[in-house]
Amino acid sequence: MKRHVQVMIALVALATGANPRAEEPARHVVMISIDGLRPVFYTQPGPAKIPTIRRLMQQGAWARGVTGVLPSVTYPSHTTLITGVLPARHGIFDNRILDPEGTSNMAWFWYARDIRVTTLPAAIRARGLTAAAVSWPVTVGMDLDYNMPEIARSRPPENMELVYGEAQCPAYRRQFTLSRELDTGRIEAQLRDGVLRLSIPKSEAARPRRIEVRAG
Repeated sequence: MKRHVQVMIALVALATGANPRAEEPARHVVMISIDGLRPVFYTQPGPAKIPTIRRLMQQGAWARGVTGVLPSVTYPSHTTLITGVLPARHGIFDNRILDPEGTSNMAWFWYARDIRVTTLPAAIRARGLTAAAVSWPVTVGMDLDYNMPEIARSRPPENMELVYGEAQCPAYRRQFTLSRELDTGRIEAQLRDGVLRLSIPKSEAARPRRIEVRAG
């Protein structure tokens, strides 16, 4: 079974006074979650080939297990890990959003704006510290210094949301003055993949004509 690794990193660099010692290493807190991995795989000797996980367990903090939330699926569980509250409070009730009409092509709770309470990364950032995430659920658009969110988009417009844009123009209009040589009655327009293509042929009178030249 394929395992998905979620990483939430709090890069904590605390200065002790106005002149911190250069040799003092930065302090880091890294929280790693492997979706679906039972604790017995790393707490007990066995055939699992996970030397890195076992080394991290020996050198850091680890859990023998967790008390699951309801529902005990990936996105609600991982949101509870970074909020400390149940899904009824943080708002991520399932992996997928509620979509009775099926217009979102089975979209999941990708966006951090759906979390209703303060998160661990938000608390870290509020203190002026650095936070990052790698493939952590519900982090699209989250205020992080470094972020590689988990997302799988699809084509329906209902399943696509703008997270960031350099310039946004809600109402766009452009007007052209057409040459009299163009046949405005035969204009064709096609919108595909966000690109509008216009085809405006020349009128019959303006089209070049072939003149037959006879010699002799």
